[in-house]
Amino acid sequence: MTKKTNYVNTEELRQRLRNLEAEQRRQNAVLRKLNKLENPEAPASHHTHTPGYVICLMFESQPTVEWSQAGWRPRGRGTCYETLEQAVLSLATIQNDWPDYQIKILKK
Repeated sequence: MTKKTNYVNTEELRQRLRNLEAEQRRQNAVLRKLNKLENPEAPASHHTHTPGYVICLMFESQPTVEWSQAGWRPRGRGTCYETLEQAVLSLATIQNDWPDYQIKILKK
């Protein structure tokens, strides 16, 4: 009868560690790319420069954040509503989700 052992070769462990480290580096590179996509330094698209109204989340000592249909975005990247009525309707919906936050409509 052969005895079954839980012994793992040291070289095998080293290889597993190298593989895990390589995978961690790959995942870190993917995260860096995603962060660049989420926080682009390129200028805002042209539609945000049109006159209208934006819904802003106001925090003390923090940059203004604007609402877009995809969620909160940096200043200049939010949805620009053509009329105050459109902005007010959207604000009512947003305030249901974030009732305790200071949210305002600002004219561009």
